[in-house]
Amino acid sequence: MSNDKAVIMLIKGRYAVAYTQDRRFIKIPVQDSYQVGQVLHLAKRKHKYLNVSWRIAAAAVMAAVIILGAGVFFPINQPPAEAYLSLGLNSSGAELWVGPDNKVIKVKFTGNKSDLKKVNVKGLNVYQAVTAITNKASESGLLIDDDRDYYLLLLNYANLLEKDDGQDYRIEETQIKQSVEAGLSNAKNQGVIMVNKNDKQFITEASSMGLTATQYFVLEAGRAGGYSITAEQIKHGHIRAVLQEAGTTPEDLFNFACLDL
Repeated sequence: MSNDKAVIMLIKGRYAVAYTQDRRFIKIPVQDSYQVGQVLHLAKRKHKYLNVSWRIAAAAVMAAVIILGAGVFFPINQPPAEAYLSLGLNSSGAELWVGPDNKVIKVKFTGNKSDLKKVNVKGLNVYQAVTAITNKASESGLLIDDDRDYYLLLLNYANLLEKDDGQDYRIEETQIKQSVEAGLSNAKNQGVIMVNKNDKQFITEASSMGLTATQYFVLEAGRAGGYSITAEQIKHGHIRAVLQEAGTTPEDLFNFACLDL
């Protein structure tokens, strides 16, 4: 099937505006991995074309891309994400998109994010970013889990690109754990850290439901255990409270009871 090339000019809410090779603007559903200036390869199909003032269009095109004579788009903005990481606490968390050199190119905070949002990790190495976020979570009291004397910290990651030998291309699990431990070195309470490797499809499915990978992981685990849990509950609720309402706990669902805390 032949493809259309288009470059993302604007991202607003759930939609993105892209500029095609035949010099038309189209409106497409946005994905979390999309970045302004990113080149897309779209299957040939009917798109919703937009009427845009030529002055606005020219300014947008010049700001985001250089269009070569052969009709090839060359983005001067950041490249697409090569890896993804979701860090989730009970009622807050962060999503990181990672580009070349393991640098964080996009950050999104979720839930009770007032304190976490103060941490500027864009441009940092992903492991430095994880350490900074977990450290801030510890300092801000976000690790406190109701009346429990330990915390629950879930991390889900996916390498969106792989080497020819199938090995991890960007994020490495051992270094994630070391980064978390460094960030929590001064934490006053103990806790449980779960790190899960997922594939690109898992991240896509989570995004399609408006969930982080960690939220989606909890949702799928709950459903697999036979519990009635909805995406909206996970998206807007406290993980422990949602699971307890469904008739379980993080300890039971993830078999934490056997751990020596």
